[in-house]
Amino acid sequence: MRRIVINNGVLCQIARFNFLVSCLRFDSKDTRENRRLITKFAPKVWDILIKNCSETLYKPSSYLTIDEQLDGFRGRCLFKMYIPSKPNKYGVKIIMMCDNATKYMISALPYCGKGTVPTNEPAANYFVERLISSVKGSNRNITMNNWFTSVPLTQKLLAD
Repeated sequence: MRRIVINNGVLCQIARFNFLVSCLRFDSKDTRENRRLITKFAPKVWDILIKNCSETLYKPSSYLTIDEQLDGFRGRCLFKMYIPSKPNKYGVKIIMMCDNATKYMISALPYCGKGTVPTNEPAANYFVERLISSVKGSNRNITMNNWFTSVPLTQKLLAD
């Protein structure tokens, strides 16, 4: 095991870290095929993350924002995207709702390709309705860009 001394005397165990990272796995080979029929994403880890970020542990302010983010990733992934206009051109696209005041993520959904959105519904409507379900009826202002905005969606949200 290799040790490196940092300026303040703290020892870093790089070899141990590399070993732990190489052993880290979020799925089981036994259930992998069954999960692929349901979703391409690792649901347990994602669900834990979203549950910890949700409104149960954090009370968002009155102003929220919905937007997309491309998290840079060049590894093997079934739903990796290429968007040439982004700084990281390859990555995983995540649509998220964040608090304007603190920039805290309240809810998020990964875009896993064509099977992510039901066929009878526009993608923007699907993502907006799923993201705002936790704050629905709380009289919060939600800002989103033109990709998420449509007249039918606005009428439906105002009616609810």
